[in-house]
Amino acid sequence: MTTASDQNRQKHQTPPATAREEFSMADAAAITGVTSNHILNFLKLKKRIDAIIAAMKG
Repeated sequence: MTTASDQNRQKHQTPPATAREEFSMADAAAITGVTSNHILNFLKLKKRIDAIIAAMKG
């Protein structure tokens, strides 16, 4: 027997994404207007932050 909450959960479940529906980094950049240069700068910054955190941990 399914409860009301079970039915609600089933109704709102999203189907698994197909390869066509999955977004690549380039798609996300194009949609949000972020250039690949911004993404690369962010990744460089993240590496530096990770290095600082690692240094702090010893």
